[in-house]
Amino acid sequence: MKKVKPNLVICLALLIISVVMIVVVVHNDNHAFAASSLNVTFQGEYKAGSGNWQPIESDTKIICPDGEVRLKGYFQLEFSDGTVLGGVPKGISLITYFDHIGGEIYVNGQLEHEFDTENKLYGYSPCAADWISFDCPAEENEIVEIVLRNPHKFGNGNAVDTFLNSMYTYSGAAFDQFLSQQNAPQKTFGIVIIVISFIILGVAIFSTILKVPYSGMIWIFGFMMLFAGGFFVLDLPNYCIGGSSSVFNSIAKSLCIILYPAFMFLLTENCLRDKLKKAGGIVAGVCGGFSIAAVIIAFTGKMLIYDLNYYMLMIQHAAALVLIVLCVMSFKGSDLKQGIMTAVCLVALLSLAFDIVAVFMGVWHTAVVSKLVFAAVFVPALFYSLIFIPQNINAGLREKELQLKLQENQMSVMLSQIQPHFLYNALSAICDLCGSEPLKARDALVDFSVYLRENMDSISSKPVRFYNELSHIDTYLKLEKLRFGDKINVVYDIEAEDFEIQPLTVQPIVENAVKHGICMKENGGTITLKTSEENGSITITVTDDGVGFDVNSTVTEGSMRSHIGLENVRKRVEKYPGGKLTVESEIGKGTVVTISFRK
Repeated sequence: MKKVKPNLVICLALLIISVVMIVVVVHNDNHAFAASSLNVTFQGEYKAGSGNWQPIESDTKIICPDGEVRLKGYFQLEFSDGTVLGGVPKGISLITYFDHIGGEIYVNGQLEHEFDTENKLYGYSPCAADWISFDCPAEENEIVEIVLRNPHKFGNGNAVDTFLNSMYTYSGAAFDQFLSQQNAPQKTFGIVIIVISFIILGVAIFSTILKVPYSGMIWIFGFMMLFAGGFFVLDLPNYCIGGSSSVFNSIAKSLCIILYPAFMFLLTENCLRDKLKKAGGIVAGVCGGFSIAAVIIAFTGKMLIYDLNYYMLMIQHAAALVLIVLCVMSFKGSDLKQGIMTAVCLVALLSLAFDIVAVFMGVWHTAVVSKLVFAAVFVPALFYSLIFIPQNINAGLREKELQLKLQENQMSVMLSQIQPHFLYNALSAICDLCGSEPLKARDALVDFSVYLRENMDSISSKPVRFYNELSHIDTYLKLEKLRFGDKINVVYDIEAEDFEIQPLTVQPIVENAVKHGICMKENGGTITLKTSEENGSITITVTDDGVGFDVNSTVTEGSMRSHIGLENVRKRVEKYPGGKLTVESEIGKGTVVTISFRK
């Protein structure tokens, strides 16, 4: 029998406990709310725009797109079970929810109350959704007419139904308390997500400072959770992060609607493979560009951000559909870890696409399915991130240690190239020139300083253009010719130079050819440096006609340094694609060292 992993058991237990807690609390809160207030219904008829008057029935859906709806009738009190108590007496405080609509109440043709939200007198600047209380303006036998105006083209098509179905008698602080308790689970859940997102973003800062791999993923995950948690809280009809500012609440909620999918698309892109990742990046980038444009347009006041939600949802829906296809294609060949991450992103994308369609069709006005999916995967995703992030940081720290060791090795290589006897001999040769040929001595000092600087630059592991390596070789040979004069002859046969190479790759080979090759002969010799390119492969050959050596012989003390230099170069070359270093030598005839790698 296969052993069950303890981590999986803990994860499932946390998920089950969370769901049970939410269900129990919601059940208890619903009972408390029902006992605290009376329902109010509006009995009568309605007319949408220039249409005909129609009766308001319990199953009536009054769609309120861009336009005006008139209600005519009276207020009626009911218990939560639907038992009718009678008409609402004049002066009784009522409260209902205005979802980005405004209007007035008339009694016998006289204006009795005007609502501030979405009021054209203010230029619709109070664009918000909020609970508004008012006193019943009519006696039980008087006809009330309510005019509701919707200045928006999209987003609140169910606003009239919400207005009618959320009407209660208002008992001041007691009602506010019970209303707050009713949505306490969602509010608490959203706040917890926000707090955890700040912790993750703090870890992202720490990871970025340490240059930990995949720090970008931690940033994306943290911001996605931040805006998801913000939406959970701001989507409540009785909670405002900005104190009592419902306008701030509305703007912040719209920003969450724009930014949460944007970061979810970025996360999905990082879960895709190979060429699909590039395609996902294009989709996420285009959607992100539209998101930035929407925020800028809203900031400049050209258009309300609430109205921009319509266009953003269309763009997000198209992006979600494309990414869904890419996720399905990415499953083939994925390992278990990547497959799980892709599956989570796929479920989130499907829920987002479904919610957008449902909102467009007026089934509901908020992300119902996305909330449920996010709540379901939140605990497992959090549990996974608590494992992934520390592992990622530990891996980053280990990589930092390896980089330090690499720098130490590079320093050793650099120091090995600056040999004391070479410095002494070069300086001695320059001193001899100071009296007889001062201008030549000055040029030699310039070459000497350039040589030292280029050796110091080699500490960096960054590749350089071959031109730089060739310049360093030429400088070195100029200094050696100060000592040996015509004993050193150099031939350059450069057919390819448009490529990069690690610094101090070819120079040590040339140095070996000078010291252990041609300078060991009485009359010196010639060094030939040749480069060529064929089918994307680079070949570098250093040939000398020096004394040569037996490549199969045991390393002697005198040639130890030469062999160490060649081995250091070999290790560098083998890091390149197809990198290879070969040595051919014959005693009395010379040596050929060949470096080859793919460009």
